[in-house]
Amino acid sequence: MSQPEARHIAALSQLLINAFAQANPTCAGLPVIVPASPAELDHRQWYLQAFDGLPDLQLFVGVLEGTDETDTANRAVMERLGAFFAAFAKLLSKTVGSKVASLALESVNLDPESVSDLLLVRDEDIGSGLFVAISAEGAEWLANNIPAVEPAQPAYSPVLDALMDVELPVSVLLASKEIPLREVMNWGAGTIVDFEADLGDPVDVIVNGQVVARGSVVLVDGNYGVRVTKVLASNGMMDAAV
Repeated sequence: MSQPEARHIAALSQLLINAFAQANPTCAGLPVIVPASPAELDHRQWYLQAFDGLPDLQLFVGVLEGTDETDTANRAVMERLGAFFAAFAKLLSKTVGSKVASLALESVNLDPESVSDLLLVRDEDIGSGLFVAISAEGAEWLANNIPAVEPAQPAYSPVLDALMDVELPVSVLLASKEIPLREVMNWGAGTIVDFEADLGDPVDVIVNGQVVARGSVVLVDGNYGVRVTKVLASNGMMDAAV
């Protein structure tokens, strides 16, 4: 990605984050938005998000394959997405100086060749591992109409910068429960301990004893991994570092 292109993608990311904040004023955390690989386009159900007043700007929204809009939980996710892009359209209206409205999400078969850039929105409140793809026309519109911003760079104090290479213990909490000691004493080989958690439930990522993020379990080259979907308040990250 070229520097000019990165600056416009950073501007789009900031608009998306601001839209999330407006659509979810009571949410404690904001989503993390990062560039994603085209290889991650597979196994997603894609929707076209178009905008009345901006025919050249088309976004494609990718959710987990198999998401059924008739399912109560998934319908709630789609409703949150609708509120999210309605807020995004209002911000676009202020940016371009004319009225912009988000249209209803339309299910589509995404052609990878039509995608210019792909962003991963890591936040479980609007869908775990939500992808936003930008059409080539949309990328050109961004470059011509959205003021570019420099991609955010982390700012560290000299003292903290000196600690950046310190290795910290990282663990993942799948589930937890309290069990009477009497029951634990009866455990033996083959005992199954049941946890009231579904396989797809978010897990806590713990760094140096502090919960700093939440995510979903994935397989990486045959090994377990965690895709981060939400980074918690930054002070938790700082607590984990000291």
